[in-house]
Amino acid sequence: MTDDVIHVYEQHVRPLSDAKQLQLVGRIVDSITRQQQAGATTPRNVMELHGKGAELWQGVDAAAYVDELRSEWDQRP
Repeated sequence: MTDDVIHVYEQHVRPLSDAKQLQLVGRIVDSITRQQQAGATTPRNVMELHGKGAELWQGVDAAAYVDELRSEWDQRP
């Protein structure tokens, strides 16, 4: 934990009653859940990946690469 989180806990959270701490935890969980759900509902398009990582394949012969992968199949148990 970072020092600022420890400071907030020690100064503001720890003095609260157990019930208030549980209420705070519930609000934090609800907030994070809503944020994650909002991000998860954003539709993505597979075409956003177009061109990503192209530099990794520069100079690689696709047929030779596939042949190499296929030759590994025979060597697997």
